[in-house]
Amino acid sequence: MTKNLWGSLLAIVSAGALSACGGDSSTDPEPTEDPLFPADFASSYTMVADARTSVPHPTCIEVFCSPGAAADYSSGNYPLAEGTILVKTMHGDPFCSSAPTGYVAMEKLAPGSSPATGDWYWQELDGNMGVTNSNDQNNVQSCLGCHVDCSLTDDWTCVDSSTRL
Repeated sequence: MTKNLWGSLLAIVSAGALSACGGDSSTDPEPTEDPLFPADFASSYTMVADARTSVPHPTCIEVFCSPGAAADYSSGNYPLAEGTILVKTMHGDPFCSSAPTGYVAMEKLAPGSSPATGDWYWQELDGNMGVTNSNDQNNVQSCLGCHVDCSLTDDWTCVDSSTRL
């Protein structure tokens, strides 16, 4: 009797653990928002920061600007124009030679529309471009915590002027 009780409990706990970890992908929720940038952004956006590491992003990163924004970004003409989109690709190797493991995107909003986020809409995405975090999810404090240091000089972009392309 005790053996059957333990077996039943184990089966119940195992089933609950599998469902809690997303074991059945047919029940996983669909993403609630689309990426700010197109999947083929690398062909139309301009790279403004090539393979490099940064303190808060210990992997290799590259930064791309939406069409028409690269000159202002590279020359430090801030604030950037409303609608500008920046995409940071994050890679798992020190030379950015592997496929991106994640992305961070920022879209410049109208002046005064979101002072707490520097008038930027922020997104974090996984390597498959699925949005994992954003302003709408109200959980971009890790991004803002670092970027606020650049709020007065670089429009929250944290550009090192010595490494601009």
